[in-house]
Amino acid sequence: MSAVPPARHLYRIVLMLALVLIGACEKPAEPMAKPLLVGTNAWPGYLPGYIARDKSLYGSDLIQMQQYESAIEVMDAFGKNQIQVAALTIDEALEISQKGTPIKIILVTDISAGADVIIAKPGIASVKDLAGRRVGVEEGALGRYMLARALEINGMPPDAVRPIDIRIDESMEAYQYDRLDAVVTFEPYRGQLLAMGGVEIFNSTQLPDEIIDVLVIRADYADANPKTLRALVKGWLAAAQLIKTRQKELAQELAWYLKIPSTEVPAAFDGLVIPDAKQNHALLGGREPTLQRTNSRIVEFMEQTYKTPIRQLSLDIYTDRFVPVDR
Repeated sequence: MSAVPPARHLYRIVLMLALVLIGACEKPAEPMAKPLLVGTNAWPGYLPGYIARDKSLYGSDLIQMQQYESAIEVMDAFGKNQIQVAALTIDEALEISQKGTPIKIILVTDISAGADVIIAKPGIASVKDLAGRRVGVEEGALGRYMLARALEINGMPPDAVRPIDIRIDESMEAYQYDRLDAVVTFEPYRGQLLAMGGVEIFNSTQLPDEIIDVLVIRADYADANPKTLRALVKGWLAAAQLIKTRQKELAQELAWYLKIPSTEVPAAFDGLVIPDAKQNHALLGGREPTLQRTNSRIVEFMEQTYKTPIRQLSLDIYTDRFVPVDR
């Protein structure tokens, strides 16, 4: 007869069998949800994204904000799929689309009405005075379009000035040390350049409804993550309303993101129109979104100016399905 195992050995065998059975019944751990990464540069119209995060207006959804030094860096990060959402101007969204990346435009964050400018050295009183001079411009971003439109409005050819390719975060130093005669820029750099004695010779009030900022997302992500995108847009719009109604209370926080004194915060927002949910539905929804008409004007101008065919953004790129119904 075989020997009966000691009690402690029997206990170990039973315990091991129980652990095996528990392991077999246990469900595999679900992978942790990846956060939605939203990339912007330092622009007042993008600050609702950060305020929404800081005030927990996104709810339980994993949404992270990433601030870059320039729009070029945002576009590069989007192209490399390092971020899923990019805050860009409509012409920058057009440029991304030309590279073959399927995108959706899910929110109009703001419309520039004076916040985008051309600042020149003292003694340069108008755009016409820029003929032959060095103008700093961020190539591949809004700056090129704005400069070309300013020249056109003033009856000047595209080659009337000497464009200097420069990142927006480098333009202050270049201007200060006389490597530029003028620069295409925006808030908060506008206020800083004016404080240095710069002269504003052109601004976006002369380009009504042309300088429009939007949230751009990869089309495949938009289709697969509607809940997270609704949380993003709802939280963003709620924060925008908060900034409108409680700007004084938020001044220190807004100033920190813009890297300016809190006393300059009101001026940073003065040149902006921030659409609410109802206005976003009008801009992005319907058979022919209002934003499409703006985009068509930009495409027509760029084709005429640069003599290069540009593929128009298709109507299905604009969507208001993530914008809450404004009751």
